[in-house]
Amino acid sequence: MDENLTDSEMQALLSDLGEEKAAGSDGNENPEAAVQDVAAEGGEAAAEDVAPGERRVKKYDFGNPSKFAKEHINTLRMIHETYARFFQTTMATYLRVNAEIHVKRVRQINYGEYIKELPNPAAIFSFSMEPLTGSILMYTSSKLIVLLIDRILGGPGQAPEEGKELTEIEQTVVEKIISRALDNYQEAWEKIGDFRPKFESFETNPGFVQVVAPNESCGVVDFDITVNEVPGEMSFCLPYPVIEPLMEKLSTSEWYTVGKKASTEETVAQMSEVVNDMRVAIKAMVGSSTVTIKDFMAMEKDTVIRLDSKTEKPLSLVVGSTQKFNARPGLMGQRKVVKIVDVVGLEDQQNKK
Repeated sequence: MDENLTDSEMQALLSDLGEEKAAGSDGNENPEAAVQDVAAEGGEAAAEDVAPGERRVKKYDFGNPSKFAKEHINTLRMIHETYARFFQTTMATYLRVNAEIHVKRVRQINYGEYIKELPNPAAIFSFSMEPLTGSILMYTSSKLIVLLIDRILGGPGQAPEEGKELTEIEQTVVEKIISRALDNYQEAWEKIGDFRPKFESFETNPGFVQVVAPNESCGVVDFDITVNEVPGEMSFCLPYPVIEPLMEKLSTSEWYTVGKKASTEETVAQMSEVVNDMRVAIKAMVGSSTVTIKDFMAMEKDTVIRLDSKTEKPLSLVVGSTQKFNARPGLMGQRKVVKIVDVVGLEDQQNKK
């Protein structure tokens, strides 16, 4: 049998193939081609206009797959709102500065995109969360760091107009601030687990910070922060591989069902340290009197006002708005002083009321 085709047979075969291809394209017999056409015409919007029987196409970003569910995002927000309250209190008591910290947003983003968002220079701190493996990043605008350093060194807490590179001495000082911040971060995560944050490194150039692959998904928490009326930025970057073991615990039900942990000796000691450094106003009250408006308007220099206390009666030593002690007045060198003679008990306070 002759296997070679004649010219007429070849022409007939090519003609048949051309007719089949045209019929397939007109009737949409190729489902994959139909899907490609729909995707090319506008993704989700075009998918809504697809006729019954045809495939619907939904956009999916393979470069940034969604690994954080809405419930995870909400729990991360609650954890970092707790942290914001703790750190705000720490700055008020330890650094003596007025600070306002609020969670701005919680989002998922690739690590490479997050690094590109950071300015240069910046204040970037990496730390671990044992027993978790890997590193977490904390970013703070450099002008706020300079402000806090100025406050620690005895200055008024002023920030430069633009960020600047920190010296080695300033980097050593700022580690003390981060140590306090990580203590607060540990407290904020207590309902999820017992973690031990540990400072690892400090960097000012974002390009030199590489804790995970650039295409790795991360949960990023952005804060609005104002210190001494100076606005700034702060954020945490939590790579997915680091917190993956906690994903089951990052649920709102887990957050609300976990009871309050009993106060340990360490927690009590930390609270005592904060409370002991707080300042309270103490006033020595000589006495009081009530006068008419007429007498008040007639007052002038050398006017004598009769008080309701007697000379032999001790002074009332008031803390805040409550009398706590009785005291006697006196002098020590060139200053007036009072000597506490007894403590006012709770029964005495109630009897006075």
